[in-house]
Amino acid sequence: KQPLECTSEQMMQWPVQNLELISSTVVPLPRNSLWIRQSLHVLFWGFADGALRMWPHRNLGGRPLYSFHSLHEETITAACSDESGGVLVTGDAAGGLAVWYLVQTPSARLKLELHGRMAAHCTSVAHLACSSSQQMLVSSSEDGLLLIWDLRRLLLLHVLRCCSCARGARVVGLQVRDDSGEVAVATSGQ
Repeated sequence: KQPLECTSEQMMQWPVQNLELISSTVVPLPRNSLWIRQSLHVLFWGFADGALRMWPHRNLGGRPLYSFHSLHEETITAACSDESGGVLVTGDAAGGLAVWYLVQTPSARLKLELHGRMAAHCTSVAHLACSSSQQMLVSSSEDGLLLIWDLRRLLLLHVLRCCSCARGARVVGLQVRDDSGEVAVATSGQ
């Protein structure tokens, strides 16, 4: 693993999936990773054992500080957190979703508490985005379906087909605006 604060040459050693603004510094994040604002950690998924692992944002080398196992029966393929970092959503290769609360214990350790599970996708979950202020979760799958959920009650609100897999298009980015609930979707056909 490479430290997150790096030169552009070091950045080219891994595929960058996302850029985060951390204390006025632009930080590249590798694939299958997510910045957790609440805890100042970077969360990684996609491991063969199905675990989520967290490292401190300044040093991704060595052993992870946290490792969460047995969260899904299938490989975790996507994750997102809300604006506060207190809600974490994971999606798996079978199309399942799980909503977790990231809780700090009295001993200052982090743990995940399951809020609930949902199943609606027939293919692997590709992207997730959520907003606690809007009580909204958006998920997309490899088959081009976009699902909009009530994050608090874990109810499916809308089903949209946003791209045709037959034409090779797929969702490549997803975001929910915290202030309005507007959903931005980027597809490979745009």
